[in-house]
Amino acid sequence: MNFGKTFVVLFLHTHVSVYGQTVQNAKDLRTKLMTTDGYDITVRPIADQSDFVRVNVSLALLALNSLDDVAGVLTTTAYMKVLWTDSELQWTPATYGNLASTFFPQDNIWKPDIALKNSNKDYTTLGIPSLNVEVSNDGTIEWYPFEIFTSTCSVDITYFPFDVQICHLKFVAWSYGPDEVYLKDGGGVDFSNYEESPSWDILDNSVAEEQIGEDIALSFTIKMKRKSLYAMLSVVLPILLLSVLKLFVFVLPADKSSYSVTVFLAFAIFLTIVEATMPNNSLSVAVFSIYVILMTAQSTVVTIIAVFEERALTFDEDEIKIPKWLFSLSNLGGN
Repeated sequence: MNFGKTFVVLFLHTHVSVYGQTVQNAKDLRTKLMTTDGYDITVRPIADQSDFVRVNVSLALLALNSLDDVAGVLTTTAYMKVLWTDSELQWTPATYGNLASTFFPQDNIWKPDIALKNSNKDYTTLGIPSLNVEVSNDGTIEWYPFEIFTSTCSVDITYFPFDVQICHLKFVAWSYGPDEVYLKDGGGVDFSNYEESPSWDILDNSVAEEQIGEDIALSFTIKMKRKSLYAMLSVVLPILLLSVLKLFVFVLPADKSSYSVTVFLAFAIFLTIVEATMPNNSLSVAVFSIYVILMTAQSTVVTIIAVFEERALTFDEDEIKIPKWLFSLSNLGGN
């Protein structure tokens, strides 16, 4: 019986010592770190100020929202996984009820001002003031800022609609040089929560350091292929069928001009549609766009021939006369 009571007392004591962190423990810890130790968010959190703060960064892609071919803008939804060590935020858990980690608003501690270097909008740092960071007792900081990123992307539409695009998201520590804050790959691109895009298939991804002026950017690369079914059914297939229909102009016994003009107008409309979907300032020209232009030019020639043919069929024998300039040329050639 005494053994049983002793076991219960030991169990309760152990349970309280492991899970007994109180609100007062958390308050005491915050007071100790922020007030007693005089924490300063403007000072880089490293003992040797001549050394750099190593920041591990990875990207968790949630959705590929769109790729604007005309503007050359990639829109993605993602959050960053940012980890570093703050030497000023360390404590002994046993002193504070075995409290091993706590949370601070992101603006209450020092953090690297990471920004998207190739942003298509305003240059702003990641995260919002209400977002928390998790601080462990060994000084490890875990920060997960989320964002809808709009990055520039050079679009190559040579093989549209079977094109493959390569886009980059380049992140830098905006106010610091690489000798002060050094961004390192913390695990590449995470697709565990990614929702498939209706327009693009992701083929590959990578991450690498890139020198941009005096800065070193951490560049996340996404290689993706366009899903071509919609373009095939709505643009490519109708134009190919028109190319075949154009050849039947010369099979018609009459009214060839109306038929050829109709085909020409159809090509002109599709040419407008194709050009509207292509980047205006692209360094590349789509092979399919060139094909449509050639088909439109060919349709113009066919329409002219059809008009002359139809006009020739309406001539009376008395109307068929040799032009004077042609007669003069024939006499000149005879001399």
